[in-house]
Amino acid sequence: MQSFLGALLVGVMTIITQLVISHKDRKMKETERKDKFRLCALDIRLQKHQEAYSLWEKMRHFYLTVDTDEEKRKTLNDCRQWWIDNCLYLTEESSIAFVKCVDLLFGYFILNEQRKQAFRNKEQSHKELRDEQNKAFAHIQTTGKIITQEVGQKFYDIEPQKVDSEY
Repeated sequence: MQSFLGALLVGVMTIITQLVISHKDRKMKETERKDKFRLCALDIRLQKHQEAYSLWEKMRHFYLTVDTDEEKRKTLNDCRQWWIDNCLYLTEESSIAFVKCVDLLFGYFILNEQRKQAFRNKEQSHKELRDEQNKAFAHIQTTGKIITQEVGQKFYDIEPQKVDSEY
């Protein structure tokens, strides 16, 4: 009877040991999978911030280099579509700054036309419009700085977001 109990005890201990080892293996594989995901996400985040910076440079200078309003609109629409396709890869602040830059550039050209018209008509409002334009241009200029700072400071800040849902 003792040998039976001894064998039973050894069998139970073996099963417990196997369960503990199996649990540790699953945890390790899960950690490896998460690490691979994070590395992939970091690579994409860096790439998308670089693309955002390149598009910002293009937007920042195109009002000097692009002649027609149609070309300006097309460039800004392309930038907005890029943002729609890629905004989730950007940090929150970079995403907001980028889309605000696009919107401000759309408004910048409208303000520019209004300011020119007011100036031609010798209206005082052209000074106010110029001030609005300068504020918009100041934000447009800072967008690149925001993108570069965000990718540097929050590059490793990739954790799954918990979403509260009522579904």
